[in-house]
Amino acid sequence: MVEAAREHDGLPIRGFRGTPEEIERQWYEQIHRGRGDRIAQLTWRAVIMGSVLAEEFTFVRTLLQRDRSEAQALNENEARSNLL
Repeated sequence: MVEAAREHDGLPIRGFRGTPEEIERQWYEQIHRGRGDRIAQLTWRAVIMGSVLAEEFTFVRTLLQRDRSEAQALNENEARSNLL
């Protein structure tokens, strides 16, 4: 059953053989071009993960900006108190 699944994928079981250039060409023709064009790139999983990551990055950036603003205000207050 495993063998049938491997044959169904169309992937070489023993790997590519030949010089590095031949291996590169075989990979490009059989894997990249042969299967890559049929695989969906924009899936629900990709959309959800992208949204979650963007939200997390935005949240962290907001926290960092707030902390930076608070530190700046403290430094300005210290500078004013030193002048008095």
